[in-house]
Amino acid sequence: MAGLHEAPLSGETDAPFSHDLGEPAVSRGLGHADARSGKTLDPGFGYIVSKPGRAVVFSGDTCPTERIWQVARRTRNLKAIFLEVSFSDSQAELARDSCHMTPSLVAEELEKMPAKVPVYLYHMKPPSLARIRREIAALREPRLKLLESERSFRF
Repeated sequence: MAGLHEAPLSGETDAPFSHDLGEPAVSRGLGHADARSGKTLDPGFGYIVSKPGRAVVFSGDTCPTERIWQVARRTRNLKAIFLEVSFSDSQAELARDSCHMTPSLVAEELEKMPAKVPVYLYHMKPPSLARIRREIAALREPRLKLLESERSFRF
């Protein structure tokens, strides 16, 4: 598996995620690098999207991992992490079998993430939403925020 380069990102592509795992690329002025674990059974994704002075992590449809957090901890000017949480803790077996996160798994992953970076949670399954809200609130972790529909960000 290729590692992320510390050098500035360069090159242009119209197929933004067709590059090798872990290799940085630039598309329309935004740098991105695929930071999946490299396991063939993990269908999840993880990308670091960056431009000069700022970067964000997107991770979704994934099981607990080490790789993306290793890369994220080395990423300068990281402004936010976007992480899915699809099921409540009562659905942990379903979450594990489908490579999705629960609030308890998010709490475990939080220990691996860079400190002081806000974590925006998304991809909540509607039947699980009320329970996920309660379980996230019970974690009492100020970095965790559930995304709301139609919210936009500027980094």
